[in-house]
Amino acid sequence: MKKIFFLMLVLTGVTFAFGQSIESRISHIDALPTATFVREYSLSAGGVETGTNVLYNDNKYMYDRTEFELAVKYAALNWQEGNKIDQQCTYINMRDALDAFTSYAYRAPLLYSLQSIPRDYDEIESVSGYKNLWHSKLLQNKTFRKFGMRVAKQVIKELVEFYPKDFQRFLSQQILYAIDFMSDIPNHRYHVEWETNEYGYGWIEMYDGDEPSYAASQNIEGIILRRILLNDIPLEEMKSFANEMLAVVREADTQNNPDVALIIRLNDDLAYCVGCEVPYFVSYFPQEQYIDGKGLSIVYSKLEPFELSFNDRMKGWGCDYDIFITAIEHYNEPTYIHDEEGKIITRNNDLYLYDFHKPTYGFGHCFVESNISKIEIDGFLRIHNKLY
Repeated sequence: MKKIFFLMLVLTGVTFAFGQSIESRISHIDALPTATFVREYSLSAGGVETGTNVLYNDNKYMYDRTEFELAVKYAALNWQEGNKIDQQCTYINMRDALDAFTSYAYRAPLLYSLQSIPRDYDEIESVSGYKNLWHSKLLQNKTFRKFGMRVAKQVIKELVEFYPKDFQRFLSQQILYAIDFMSDIPNHRYHVEWETNEYGYGWIEMYDGDEPSYAASQNIEGIILRRILLNDIPLEEMKSFANEMLAVVREADTQNNPDVALIIRLNDDLAYCVGCEVPYFVSYFPQEQYIDGKGLSIVYSKLEPFELSFNDRMKGWGCDYDIFITAIEHYNEPTYIHDEEGKIITRNNDLYLYDFHKPTYGFGHCFVESNISKIEIDGFLRIHNKLY
């Protein structure tokens, strides 16, 4: 019965996402987004089809060097203090731990990096055995926790002020999600038990009351509960740290940061914007639209063809973002906009008509109209044709 109920919930969510149209995902923004890197690609009319994943993978992750340099920097500044708390807190160990924490932080939810804490399940035969492991004992040490939290806040502040602006927004959402979950913990009866099977294999099982809880053992929920139940960190201390971290993230200065990490510019009219959130397309050509509350405004079109809720993403759901694109026509079209003095200016726009093939349907797919096989869309992000 539970499985049927879960399936109904999933199908309801899928139906909701796929019930939207491509047109409903086109909006307008006041300015073109900025990026750490802009890459330009030409797609000639009638030329070769390319995919957004191919374009994205052609660009090496651009932050790994800085992330490692931050690990080196903070290990050098703090290892001697850490070594006084625990002898294994050497420069090399701290550098490697910080590197694991920061590595590729922009591409994935940063809090997931906490899962790099080793489990060492092969060495234990009970819950108490886990609590006696070195790394577990270290986390039970309040002096070490205060030290680690202080270093973590320093690193997080520098990461937020280094990465594009969308990271600050996304990380704030993650922390708020964690705080909400921790606030709900008193309403449950979470505990862990040591389980074994007929083959002699043993493991730690998460329970909520009398029933095993798979959901509570996974993702950020599992990370939080393991720290409380296996490392004996008080819930109120966890919540206090999360709130302190949220303040650090929100107060970080990102005013001069770019909006996203990477813009892949196709020809002269279309761009694919990739950050730590869901990717989207923008048109490079300005146009005039009547916007509620603003009147006639010069804006840029934005297409968000994917729908993945933040909660789904935090629970490990993913998306296939690989749209395949072919340029099928090349033409010039004039448009008219008003200058600051109100005079009409004629712009001659070099436009392409693109054939968009949606990603292959599969688990975790979140294209908003799953029954469409392809869409013809131009450089102004106008829909010319949809093939079902």
